[in-house]
Amino acid sequence: MYPSPAFLTPVPLTRSTPFFRPRVCRPVLAKPLSLAARCSAQGETTQSSPSQLPNDTSPPSTQPPVSPEERKEKARLARLEAQRLELMAAKARLEFERAELQAERKRLELDKMKNIKYAHDASKPAPSLQSQNPYENQFDKPEDRDVNNQSSTTTSNKSKKPPPISAGSLSEILSVEFPRVSESDIEIIKEKLCGMKTFFVTDVDRSPFDERVVFRGNMRLSADKLLDHLEILAKKEGIADRVRLFLLYDPKDTADGDDKRPVLVALPAAAKPRQTNTFSAIFSVVLGFAACFTTFSYGIGIFGLTPDVVSEIAKGSLEEALLTVPVSAGAIAISLIHDIGHRVAASVRGIKLGLPFFIPSLQIGTYGTITPLESYPRLRRDMFDFAVAGPIVGTLVSLAALIAGLVITGSGEVANWFPQVPSNLFHASVLVGAVADIILPPGLREQATIAVHPLTVIGYTGLLVNALNLMPIGRLDGGRIVQALYGRAIAGRASALTLFLQAVSSLVGNSPLLLFWGLVCVFLQRESDYPCQNEVIEPDSTRTAIGLAALCVMLLVLIPFPDQIGNILGQY
Repeated sequence: MYPSPAFLTPVPLTRSTPFFRPRVCRPVLAKPLSLAARCSAQGETTQSSPSQLPNDTSPPSTQPPVSPEERKEKARLARLEAQRLELMAAKARLEFERAELQAERKRLELDKMKNIKYAHDASKPAPSLQSQNPYENQFDKPEDRDVNNQSSTTTSNKSKKPPPISAGSLSEILSVEFPRVSESDIEIIKEKLCGMKTFFVTDVDRSPFDERVVFRGNMRLSADKLLDHLEILAKKEGIADRVRLFLLYDPKDTADGDDKRPVLVALPAAAKPRQTNTFSAIFSVVLGFAACFTTFSYGIGIFGLTPDVVSEIAKGSLEEALLTVPVSAGAIAISLIHDIGHRVAASVRGIKLGLPFFIPSLQIGTYGTITPLESYPRLRRDMFDFAVAGPIVGTLVSLAALIAGLVITGSGEVANWFPQVPSNLFHASVLVGAVADIILPPGLREQATIAVHPLTVIGYTGLLVNALNLMPIGRLDGGRIVQALYGRAIAGRASALTLFLQAVSSLVGNSPLLLFWGLVCVFLQRESDYPCQNEVIEPDSTRTAIGLAALCVMLLVLIPFPDQIGNILGQY
């Protein structure tokens, strides 16, 4: 039984420490009060202001109306400002892309340096274990030494990593294909060569890999003295063997054709036209034999309408087959004379040429030769003299052979071995038809076939080959002539127009000769030739007249001969 609580001794409930910390009374800050007082004061002031009362009846302030002309002017200014901002944004984008290209070039240079360093370290012999500690195996047995040597060799072979396959390969290729102009050479050209007395530079335009540097500015010397003076200064500064200078028209201006300004272009000296190597020499010889074979076949085909010769050749007669050799040899000889004319003019003008590449043809034996440049011409007149010399010599020799053959044919002394050619041959060319109508008897051309002297065929073939090479296309003789006379921009347009007209005439006129020649031009000769070192100086008027005359001869040879002109010429 529990005791009653009344008998328990009362104990006072006391505590030594309070349960809660007494609150410390802090003074109220005066800042809120002053802020409230200031707000109330401002409210009173606002209420007391008669201008802010809602019942204020004062008239509102009015502005003069804007006229339509002012609105148009403001809109125009806004549009101009928007265009300016767009141009600034485009300029910023171009600067960003240029910075990216420069960063990529630096990265490639670093990769190349790392690769060269890695190749240099790999070429050093790896130190063996014996060389590291020469006293380690001094007291070993011979068998132990052999085992140790084998183990060390195996360990070194395993630890030696193979060289990376693709690291730095791109930079090596770029360094070979794109030799660049160094920054030090650029500064020397800008600070030492150019100046107030030679060429005042206002802008320097670098290509992505510095393989071409364009200096824009103003010429202080005449065009015929500037480049020579700069080259003398380059020799004094010691950069003539590293940098080649060109004086060209600004490509940005020549694209529009207006306001052509000269610029100074620096190329590395290693950047030069492709040189002759073993492969090109072998290829030239192979094409020469192929051209001889097709030309010999062309000579046999000329006698296809001569019954006696064809029957004897079919029987295997060697004597009759040799009758076709003069035609084949004459066609090859005219092509060689054409090429010799180029080389004589090139040697006089200091232009280095590569080996000739004959182009075989099933229609006329050979289309002539491709004569590549191995050096840059000095002036545009040098390019013109080199380009026009071959066609002039070839055309004159061919015309002389044609006239001599027609004179012999018209004299009546016709041999049985003369080739029979269709009379339509003289309708294929205005020049050939006009000369034939003047020299041949009146009734001779009315026959279906005509027995002509082989010189006639040789002359006609030579005129045709030289005329095809005089077409103003790319790196043909005609393209080089137009480029030397009128510049690269006009030469490019003339080349495109000529290729288009040639394609139309070959398809509409059903001419296999023009069709195959057009394919040769498109795949081998359509590009413009190398620039001259000084393209600012233009050729004189005499060379311009000679070039236009050569192009007119080309048209007279390739345009068909109409019968109306033949009837007029036959009356005299």
